[in-house]
Amino acid sequence: MSVTVRIPTQLRTLTGGSGEVSVEGSTVGEVLKALDAAHAGFADRLFDESGELRVADTAEEIERWCGPCRSHYPHVEDEPAGHDEG
Repeated sequence: MSVTVRIPTQLRTLTGGSGEVSVEGSTVGEVLKALDAAHAGFADRLFDESGELRVADTAEEIERWCGPCRSHYPHVEDEPAGHDEG
């Protein structure tokens, strides 16, 4: 199945500037693997060293993987999601 993936501005260098790309896949995993196969470099940004999908808890983590984001996503907070001071 062909899927259109919207690419955040910070990752468009990997797609030659394209904001959307089409890849084949029936699952999210297949789509992400196809995205990296078609546009090398996505796996380094999307998966950790053990091959697990990265989950960003803070804006700092997003910036480390994708580049500066606060100007594009000002709603991203520095505290982890669900963080409770106690």
